[in-house]
Amino acid sequence: MIRTTIMMVLVFLLSVGIAWARPLFAFKGEVDFTNNHFDLSVDIGGESSILASGHKLEGDDYRLSLNIQHLKSQAFDLSSQIESSLAVIKNQQGGPRSILGRLSSQYSLIDYKPVNELSGRFEIKDQRIYFSSLSFLHLAVNGYLSLKPPYQSDLVLELDSMGMQQFLSFWMRDNQYDSSGHVSGQIKISGPLSRLHMRGRLLAYDGHIKGLKFDNIQLNAEGIYPDLDVSQTMISRSDGVAFFVAGPIDLSDQENFKKQIKALQVSPLVNETASQTEWTIRRLKSADSTSTELKYFLRKDTDSSGPEAAMLGLEQTVEF
Repeated sequence: MIRTTIMMVLVFLLSVGIAWARPLFAFKGEVDFTNNHFDLSVDIGGESSILASGHKLEGDDYRLSLNIQHLKSQAFDLSSQIESSLAVIKNQQGGPRSILGRLSSQYSLIDYKPVNELSGRFEIKDQRIYFSSLSFLHLAVNGYLSLKPPYQSDLVLELDSMGMQQFLSFWMRDNQYDSSGHVSGQIKISGPLSRLHMRGRLLAYDGHIKGLKFDNIQLNAEGIYPDLDVSQTMISRSDGVAFFVAGPIDLSDQENFKKQIKALQVSPLVNETASQTEWTIRRLKSADSTSTELKYFLRKDTDSSGPEAAMLGLEQTVEF
């Protein structure tokens, strides 16, 4: 069992290296297989370090501890003390069937500021690790990740009012966009590690990204990472102008990210029926939660006996 625990720690450390582009680190420690105890010290460079320890409790229960100091990613600087309890569930023959675990943290800091703590459950069985309501910061994870090649995954990430600055930094190296607002929604991840399929449905609201001030952005994107296709994404600016954007995005091409954004196709909000074509030009939201829409429409007159006539009109609606 202690061997399994050590492997979990190493998998975690390797995943940090892959995801955050820090594949080189040095570690040292001691493993006592007789007493089922280990201590590991990982030096990632600079002031970043991870201290890991694990020991067996009574019966088939175990305890794993991680002390993370200033673990740096492109999105944030993380410090935290993480505790995990493990319980071995045996089958009818007395062998291990699965491992049940709980995760919790304390004294967590993101960029030296206190944040919501880590909490949740997981289960290891059939060479997969299943996450159940695993939450940290403004993110919750459910689903599974295979522990053997090709590392198949089926995960759902739920975002709940994540800060726009933090959201952009996660996807962009050296994010220098001045931004505000919050992001909520869902990202589904599936497939092998080498070909992750991603589908996101996100809503950003009441903020700005550089010079763009918005009431809301309804983002839809899907594709094989890092190539995503943005479609039916609506932006409602704070001045009331609303429009759709669409087009391809390569998340790996960070140097040309601004050019990719500028290259997205922009189109007006159009709703076409058999009787009329309608354009939404302005969509305003007031402080008392009412919204006003200004629409132009081209209405076809199909009742006339002569050639089909058309009428151009203007419509303003108010919703409470």
